[in-house]
Amino acid sequence: MGGALRGASIHGGVFLPRTLAGTGAMAGHRTAFASIPESIRQPARDSARAGAGSRAASCRRYTGSRPGTGANGGLRNRPIDKPADFSYIISIMREDLLTTVECLLMAAILLQENKAYGAAIFDRAGDLAKPTKVSYGSMYPTLERLEKKGFLTSVFGDPIAERGGKARRYFSVTAAGEAALQRSELLARKISSGLAEAWGTA
Repeated sequence: MGGALRGASIHGGVFLPRTLAGTGAMAGHRTAFASIPESIRQPARDSARAGAGSRAASCRRYTGSRPGTGANGGLRNRPIDKPADFSYIISIMREDLLTTVECLLMAAILLQENKAYGAAIFDRAGDLAKPTKVSYGSMYPTLERLEKKGFLTSVFGDPIAERGGKARRYFSVTAAGEAALQRSELLARKISSGLAEAWGTA
């Protein structure tokens, strides 16, 4: 199959093996194609052209900036289309930015002497977020994600008889977590200030 395609040519929108091109067999293909109504042939041609155009558009290179070795240590403009470039962008987002829910949960922990268990975190986060509702189901996955990032630590307390001998899991914000929270809070302040200027409420 691969060899047949490599040796193929296109005639009237139909792929023909090279062994058939220029032979009587090709005339048969032309006759068969000519017998197809124009109402079917033309949309097929248009679809093929549109497909080629969309593929070309999707391959256009996006231009952006990232730290480089340009003059005076400035930014060097270059296409951002290599895996290394996207890894660089994603790493910046992952390290420097916290989601609103992440900020909310970390603030709820810090407001409880930086040691709180699930239900207490949820209640305090709910108070901070009012009137917005906080999802209990998404809380633990978010806390565990923050712990994997190194922004939280957790320890289990003593077993509690009222809980059937189960222990509570207490979360605390690490120094790296506080630094990430401060960066996010600073960004939020800048955004708020910019919006106030844009809206004329500054």
